Amino acid sequence: MITVPELRAELRLPPEEDHRLEALRLEVIALWESETGRPWNQRTGHVELFHSTYALGQDLFLELWPVSTVAEVKVLESGASTWVTMPSAEYLRIGRRVLRRISRDWCGEIEVTYSGGYSDAPPDIKRALFTQAKF
Repeated sequence: MITVPELRAELRLPPEEDHRLEALRLEVIALWESETGRPWNQRTGHVELFHSTYALGQDLFLELWPVSTVAEVKVLESGASTWVTMPSAEYLRIGRRVLRRISRDWCGEIEVTYSGGYSDAPPDIKRALFTQAKF
């Protein structure tokens, strides 16, 4: 979300400092991910598993948002032995992170493969990180 060249330009440092900036950038990424529970960069092909022995309702809240694409949704209904790939006509993406099943509640095990997370930092987060880097 923030590159070494962006940091170097913001902090007005010479290219010789890139190795130190990259080390600091990696520390910030680790801290961000541990504190927010969210990845720093967009992930492609992320697999998230939901499990329930009771109905989860019609909405699943995906952890990596904003969701850009849903590649596949598979369901293992309670008592079944075979995973079934759901047709995309049976669910909708709602807002930035909700996957809604149209006809009934989600139940059993659900495996969602999707891409999500920020591809670039929102401007307010980028400003805050640049401000913090100056200290």
